[in-house]
Amino acid sequence: MITVHSQFKTIQIAFYFTAVDEKATRVYRFLLPKVLGSHTRSLPTRTRFIEKLETLYGAQLSLRTELHANLSVMSFVFSFVQPTFVHDETLLRDVVSLINDIFIKREHFNQDIFNEEKRFLMEEWETVKEQKDSYASLRFSELFHKNSLAGYPLAGQLKDIKKLTNDQLWDYFQTTFSKENVQIIVNGDLAENQLEQLKELKIKANDTPLTLTYHLNHNQTEEVIDEFLPMNQAIIKMGYQLPIVRTDPLYEAALIVDTIVGGYPESRLFKIIREEEGLSYYISSTYNYYRGTLIISSGVQLEKRQEAVTKIKALVKALKTKGITEIELEYAKSFLLHQMKSSFDSQSILTKRAFLHYLFPDLPAFDHRLERIRKVTLEEVNQALKQLKLKTVYVLHGDES
Repeated sequence: MITVHSQFKTIQIAFYFTAVDEKATRVYRFLLPKVLGSHTRSLPTRTRFIEKLETLYGAQLSLRTELHANLSVMSFVFSFVQPTFVHDETLLRDVVSLINDIFIKREHFNQDIFNEEKRFLMEEWETVKEQKDSYASLRFSELFHKNSLAGYPLAGQLKDIKKLTNDQLWDYFQTTFSKENVQIIVNGDLAENQLEQLKELKIKANDTPLTLTYHLNHNQTEEVIDEFLPMNQAIIKMGYQLPIVRTDPLYEAALIVDTIVGGYPESRLFKIIREEEGLSYYISSTYNYYRGTLIISSGVQLEKRQEAVTKIKALVKALKTKGITEIELEYAKSFLLHQMKSSFDSQSILTKRAFLHYLFPDLPAFDHRLERIRKVTLEEVNQALKQLKLKTVYVLHGDES
């Protein structure tokens, strides 16, 4: 168990279940938290489960499945008021009891709840074309990461969801939890006697070895894909290789590259493509330091989509050849440093950070990370910029011509 001492008025108890990511288990790991976090043996319906959380002074349970490099992580984060604030000496034990019921005291999963969660997920798939941004992201990922697990949907494909049964999910639950890595993070202002109560948790931390690997995008040729859907605008996704991962000496420089390209309101994309040229409704970039990619996303007017693609390409090319300015570097550093410092205002971020420090033992201490950003030079940023290579341009639009 990892403890984070903070002065928030709430306590968080977080559980992270980590295993190697596999295509065959994606749908299991996406649905399992939703089913586990909706009922127990003594609270067999979703309504009764929610009512129980309300009796615990409005406690909340956040569920998530995400990827970190080649690892799949299911997280369960319980947030509840500090017991001393409500003068309730039984609150912590009641929370621990509920956690034990969720993870341990089970005989099966409620069939109706499983059917409902499965139906929700199937409906998302069946109506995905109506959610144009989601559909564009899904299709772009398939194309940009073709022949790679990175291009496979986190929740699995519709065929995976349809064939999954309650019995199969139950079998997976029974076999996986005893084998995979489990970390428990406790974040808050708890006294020694309260920490002692946490020993009543039936589920324990498990340090099953994990092997972290990075799978870079290796597309060899540049592709341009146009796709039509009835809509009144166009959505552009442009995938660049930026082969710099978290452990690379140029990692901080790559963070600044992303910030300057499209990571904040003073970025080149925002100021030039959106504000000066008026070509987009929204535009931004996202750097993935596990896959070594930088993705530009934008929504534009139908008739301006080709002009937008051309000018975005030209903007990135100019950055690669001419580099950035000293003022841009200082602004980007200030933004990143502010974002990192302000993260201390979020209990959930601190909880997640504690887990990531476990997952990545080589992760620098917070002050060291700040210092590394401060020390990034103009030359390092320009060196990182030169590694950008455009590989996939995807345009979803409503023009049939």
